Amino acid sequence: MLEKLATAAQRLLLPLLLTLMLASDPTDAVVTSAPGQMSLCTGSSRYQCIQSCYDKGMRLVTIKDLATNNRVKAFLLGKKVEKAYVGMDDQAREGYFQRTDGSVYVKDDFSRWASASGGPEQPNEGDDCVTFDSDGNWRVESCILNLPSVCEGETKQSSVAIPISSYSLPPDCSASPSDCKGRTTPLFR
Repeated sequence: MLEKLATAAQRLLLPLLLTLMLASDPTDAVVTSAPGQMSLCTGSSRYQCIQSCYDKGMRLVTIKDLATNNRVKAFLLGKKVEKAYVGMDDQAREGYFQRTDGSVYVKDDFSRWASASGGPEQPNEGDDCVTFDSDGNWRVESCILNLPSVCEGETKQSSVAIPISSYSLPPDCSASPSDCKGRTTPLFR
């Protein structure tokens, strides 16, 4: 049994190790992805990084628990990166944060918002994308900042973005979208 596990591990790790050794830039070393594997996209816009991640079989990292939050923090510290984009934004609908895996963030979900309120704050109109800082905290900032993005291998095949019509609104806004207008974070009253 142990021998079978070692053989399977060699088959999975050997191509990755060879790719890493032959790559001139470690951030470009990922050719195909494994679940949970991370890569840093630099020198591109967030939108270009979304495509770059997707081309590698990855997406911007989705953080739903403390363990993933800590992995992203350690990854960025290892890369000496102060701040990066992660896979959550409210571009489709102000105040409703959608993750790149298609799930919608709700108040009771795991979070590490840097704000005093414990929820997302958007001081500037047009701040729609979530950034992750070196302390492991999240902020909502402009989507066009010159920041790297964290990609992660997907656990299953899925598309990069889910249209807004494919998920339902929280109950307090389902009757009419106008019920939610003017609220910067409808999930945090």
